[in-house]
Amino acid sequence: MIHEEICTYEVCKLAKEKGFGEMASCYQGYRKDGTLFYFSNMPDGKERVMQTDCLAPTQSLLQRWLREEKNIDIAIVPLYTGGYSYIVYNIHCRDNRVVNTNAGYDTYELALEDALKYALENLI
Repeated sequence: MIHEEICTYEVCKLAKEKGFGEMASCYQGYRKDGTLFYFSNMPDGKERVMQTDCLAPTQSLLQRWLREEKNIDIAIVPLYTGGYSYIVYNIHCRDNRVVNTNAGYDTYELALEDALKYALENLI
């Protein structure tokens, strides 16, 4: 079964520090102990959000936020030898210079998670 990958607790905390707050699109969060907590968009939803340390977006949602709000794009590239690599760059950079690239991930999702972490730590 295919499902959306949720960002790790470490990446979610970084996203919170950098201003991510897409509550309407997130239905889960992490407690301070790092456990995932699901909440609904029901009237008690805001109260439940208060019980979280940070929201837990999907990798796709966080990637879109970086692109649309921070002008940072991430490309995941399959390698001919197998596995994946990532490229992180600033959309509005004049010479379209690559900011960072890395290789050697077994899955697309592992490459994307590390790319998100790199962008949050180094570019915002």
